[in-house]
Amino acid sequence: MKFIIALFCVALATMVAIPVISGLQFFGTVPAGSWLSMGWAPDAGEYGLGLPLAGSLLVVLVSLPPTIILAWGLAFQVAGLRGQGVQTAAISLMQTWAAMPSVVIGVWAISAVLPLIREVAGSGYSLLAASAGLTLFLAPAAALLFMQSYKEYRQQYGDLEKAAELTGMERSIIFFKGCSGEVGHVINYTFCRLFGETMIVLMLSGNALQLPGSLFDGVRTMTATIALEAAYATGEHELALHGLAMVSILILGITMLLRLQNEKA
Repeated sequence: MKFIIALFCVALATMVAIPVISGLQFFGTVPAGSWLSMGWAPDAGEYGLGLPLAGSLLVVLVSLPPTIILAWGLAFQVAGLRGQGVQTAAISLMQTWAAMPSVVIGVWAISAVLPLIREVAGSGYSLLAASAGLTLFLAPAAALLFMQSYKEYRQQYGDLEKAAELTGMERSIIFFKGCSGEVGHVINYTFCRLFGETMIVLMLSGNALQLPGSLFDGVRTMTATIALEAAYATGEHELALHGLAMVSILILGITMLLRLQNEKA
C-alpha cells in the first residue's frame, strides 16, 4: 500500500513539475508585455495569456451557478423519493451519467442544444452552449456529493426534522445554512471541474479567440487552447502552452488551499 501511495505521489509531482518548470522558462524568457497582453497569436510572437484566461473564467462564471442550483434541486428530489428501489435506480442513473465520457455529452449537446441556441442567435457554438453542456455534464456528480453530505446530516438531525414536520424546501434551506462547509466542498469541486474540463468546451464553444460580447458569441479557454495547439507547437509557442498549464495549476492549487483553509477555520 505504501508503494502505491509513493508511486501516486511521484506521478503527481511529475505532472505538476514538468509544466511548472517549462512555464517558468517561458515567463523568464518572453517579455512580460507579451504574456500580460490580451492578444494570443503565436505565429506573430504574441502570447497574451489574458485572453484564454478570461475565457476560462467566463465559462466558469456562467456555468457554476446553474450547475450548483441544478445539482441542489436534483439531490433533494432524489433524496425525497419514496421507495428504496426507485431511489436506488435514480442514484444509479446519476452515477452512470457522472461516469459518462464528456465527449458523449458533447455529441448529444451538438444535436440537442445547439439547434435551440441557433433559433435565438448565431451559429449555436458559443459561451452559452459550452456552459449548458458543462452544466448538464457536471450537475449529477455534484448532486451525488450533495446527497452524501445530506445523508450524513440526516443521520444526525433526521429525527428532529420529523418531529418538527419540516417540508422538503425547509429541510434543504436548513441544510444549506447549517452545513456550509459541505456545500463549500461541492462548490469547490465543481469550480475545479468546470475550469479544467476540455472536451465539451472544445466541441461547443466555437473556440473563438475573443472576449465574447454576449452569451451567443464564441470563446476560447486555457485548456482548449492547450488541446488545440499542443500537437504542432514548438519553441516559444510550446513554452507558452506550458505557461498556460502552469497558470491553470496555480489557480486550481489556490482554490484547493482556500478550501483547506476554510475547513481548518
